[in-house]
Amino acid sequence: MRSARFLINCLPCFLIALLISGCGYKAIFKTALDPVPVRTGNVITIRKVPPTNPTASTLVINWFGTSSYELRMGNISVLTDPFVTYKYPHHVISVNPFINYMRSNPLLVRDKYGQINPPPTAMFIGHSHYDHMMDTVAALKLPNWENIPVYGSTTTKNILAGYPKNAPTVPSSLCQTSSGTSTGNKWSENWCPSDTSGSWENVHANLLYYQTFEAEHAYHFAGKTLWDGAQTTELQSPPRITNDFQSGETYIHFFKFETLTGASNETFTVGLVGAATGVDRVLYTQLQTFARTNQVDVLILCVPGWDHIKDKKYPGNLLEILKPRVIVLTHYDNFFNEDRDEDPTRLVPTANFNEFLNKLQKDINAITGYTQFESILIPGVGTKLYLNKQPSGTINVSKLFRKN
Repeated sequence: MRSARFLINCLPCFLIALLISGCGYKAIFKTALDPVPVRTGNVITIRKVPPTNPTASTLVINWFGTSSYELRMGNISVLTDPFVTYKYPHHVISVNPFINYMRSNPLLVRDKYGQINPPPTAMFIGHSHYDHMMDTVAALKLPNWENIPVYGSTTTKNILAGYPKNAPTVPSSLCQTSSGTSTGNKWSENWCPSDTSGSWENVHANLLYYQTFEAEHAYHFAGKTLWDGAQTTELQSPPRITNDFQSGETYIHFFKFETLTGASNETFTVGLVGAATGVDRVLYTQLQTFARTNQVDVLILCVPGWDHIKDKKYPGNLLEILKPRVIVLTHYDNFFNEDRDEDPTRLVPTANFNEFLNKLQKDINAITGYTQFESILIPGVGTKLYLNKQPSGTINVSKLFRKN
């Protein structure tokens, strides 16, 4: 009787774990990312070719998985949503506070992010779910990373406050509006509030700017967003369960990379949509204003959750306004598999990847006057994209490389 009751109580957890994991998925569905023809532009899948040394005006996009990117021009770079310590589903759904499933693997963090040289100029958190910021502090502990500012919401700051720091050191020239808000030895001293005022904010030396817009996170399932809330007070110890990583505000970040020459044909604007999102009236107006004076060269789009947006308007709701030249798909990798390196192109089962790609193409073709569109890039985890702007203003994919 007790065994039967145990099975009944655990059945929902088992079903959730099966839903979000890759268990059995590979045996049922093929996950190869085959080219799909489009009527406008090209779908480019990643092929293995030797990398080249980028020039000072080459935009390098390095995908570490989920929503974690290194975006670099020359010595200036951004690291987004630090997360490479993947977790199995039974770790994600655990509510046992006595076992710390939500800790980083410092060796894995060093292996993945240690290749970034020089270290990032800044980190940006799109929202504070574990799969978007769990490895932030482990990354800050890498050699010469301790003074990197971390831009995010107040929830981001309150989560970072749970991680002790060896010495209370607020980085110099932290950001435009904050000089460190926490007292004591806490990694929240590196936090900067993401500015949502609707103007370009200088991050470093007039070579890197950002703009942030608040958006909404797509539902996970059944009209519900998991861990959808805010950490309103500072954590007193490191997060131990997934529920410690409440989402906080969800942001769309735009980054503008300049070169020392200031030439327009050497300037890149990159947008990152780390969670599928609806577009309400406020966001619509804000993005319209942004698009009037800014050409988006690259827009990185989250795949999972797109079909949970009201009326299924994502991603057309963003493309119609922003009209990016290059679209990069992201967050479709199986981040519930700790052994993801065995198959970097394995899809998370809930991604509905092919359906999304078909809808994406239809959305593009339905937009009047979308002459800027050039290509859709479908990377694999560990891929580096090298993009150059020619004097004509067009973007060419010069080299595509996936790490062995």
